[in-house]
Amino acid sequence: MIHSIYGNEDFATSTLLPNRLYDAVIFKKPLLVSPNTYLAQIVEKYNLGAVINLKDPNIVMTLSNYVNNFNEQKFLAGSDKFLDLVNSQQKLFLDKIKEFFLR
Repeated sequence: MIHSIYGNEDFATSTLLPNRLYDAVIFKKPLLVSPNTYLAQIVEKYNLGAVINLKDPNIVMTLSNYVNNFNEQKFLAGSDKFLDLVNSQQKLFLDKIKEFFLR
């Protein structure tokens, strides 16, 4: 697992997508993330890990439930889907840069 719990106290931490997200997807490692963040939305949408609230008194149970109910196929499919999205966005970006400079 990759720890990516940064909190959600301000705009910067609630909207960031850290390099750890991309590392987790490439190396196929689940992420642990803070709730109420954009990163948590991505993790939940693509089944990339667990949303962990450090202030939750049942944090051990939450993490234990995630580990015990881990669905490898769902995780791998979500990782591949997210990586495909990132690659397509990267290709679009590079195409637009080339288009701009070749004018």
